[in-house]
Amino acid sequence: MVFTQTYEPGTIKPYSRWQVILIAIPAMLAPILSIISAKLSPVSLAFTLIAVSIFAYSRGGLKFPGRSAVKVSIGFLAFAAFAGLSALWSPVPGKSLIAAISFAAIFAVALECVSLLASEQKQPTLHMAEGVWIGFLLASIYYAADVLTGQSIKIMVFNALGLSPGHLLPKWAFWKDGKVVGIPLSDATRNAFALPLLLWSALMATSGVSNLNLKKCINGLLILVVCIGVFLSPNDTAKLALVIGTIAFILASYSRTWSLRVVVAAWFAATLLAIPIAFALSGSNLEDAKWLPVNGASRIKIWTSTANETLKSPIVGVGANSTAEITKRIAELKKSSPEAAAAFKGFSTSPHAHNIYLQTWFELGVLGAGFLSLCGYGLLSRIGALSERAYAYGLATFASGAMLSASSYGLWQLWFLSMFAWTICVFEIGRRVLEDDYAKKQQPLRLIEQPPRPSRPEKILPSKPV
Repeated sequence: MVFTQTYEPGTIKPYSRWQVILIAIPAMLAPILSIISAKLSPVSLAFTLIAVSIFAYSRGGLKFPGRSAVKVSIGFLAFAAFAGLSALWSPVPGKSLIAAISFAAIFAVALECVSLLASEQKQPTLHMAEGVWIGFLLASIYYAADVLTGQSIKIMVFNALGLSPGHLLPKWAFWKDGKVVGIPLSDATRNAFALPLLLWSALMATSGVSNLNLKKCINGLLILVVCIGVFLSPNDTAKLALVIGTIAFILASYSRTWSLRVVVAAWFAATLLAIPIAFALSGSNLEDAKWLPVNGASRIKIWTSTANETLKSPIVGVGANSTAEITKRIAELKKSSPEAAAAFKGFSTSPHAHNIYLQTWFELGVLGAGFLSLCGYGLLSRIGALSERAYAYGLATFASGAMLSASSYGLWQLWFLSMFAWTICVFEIGRRVLEDDYAKKQQPLRLIEQPPRPSRPEKILPSKPV
């Protein structure tokens, strides 16, 4: 079952056992690392690139992306180019330029991975897919168990390794006699990010399991564990992302045409109407609602402040990756005099806008928002061209990612960008296995034909003499 050497005899030379392990192990470690710590998602992306590149090189299949991939990349390249150009008016030009380069580089890695996976042979793809769903299942079980037990697993590991407060441990951990005795649940917030994002790709990846009953059990277990982990987590955005992704999946299964139209319309509304939406939420006094989580109320205040500041430079913004620096300067001005404090009253001192769409408006203006909308539209056009089998999974993945972008972290964080890029790679692995499995089932059954019997040579009678 694990890393089985499944191949079609007579089509390709079967891989050896060590080659199978080298294909599957990186794919299995990638989701484990990203769920144990979301900040390790760049490592997960690197593992995926290394795995697909090594075996593409071994079969002589290294190549550049094709035309369809180039069409998808137009919006991303334009967005990265404009972000780099914003260094000319940014208060932190170096950070703006680095952010643009990082964005372009991470997208290029994802694009190359997808191109290599699209031309990969069936057997290596099956092994990578098996590694993906096994790793995702193990990591999801770990996350759910750790959150359910108050992060006791994490505490036990930290103490077993003999770590001290200076060894990459959360600064808010509780210590007693040189041992970790408690970690606030908020420490698990970021690590729930990958659960709703990767679920749909993992469900596709199980298509390589030949036993139908076993596959149903694995899919059911994946859904159950992810739901438990997400809804026990302190990450409210992940909960919304799981719900929105599920709704998109159901809608896509019911109507391909209308589901795509709804998601495209929602995407353009989120990217191009982010400012009026933020003001509408502020005017509704939603932050005072008792049912709204504390984080939700604070986010609405941050969004309102960000929208107000955006109006000062609505065309080109203040420069990529400059939110934290401007927030810092405003905080210093507040402390300098009562007049400055009054001028900036109500402005949040959060270094993140906690909304990718608003952050884009604030830092890159309406032009940046337009380029961001093209990025999503390029992906949606690619999803719209997927097969009937993969389409619903693609739309659910996009909807989950769009929801996660609406209320979390900062756009230019390396782990954040890597998480989305890596999701694109994992989705391609799952798509290949799902469609290969479907194509195999669609092949008509052929009866085994008996080879024709050799005909007996006719006897040539001697001619009678005339």
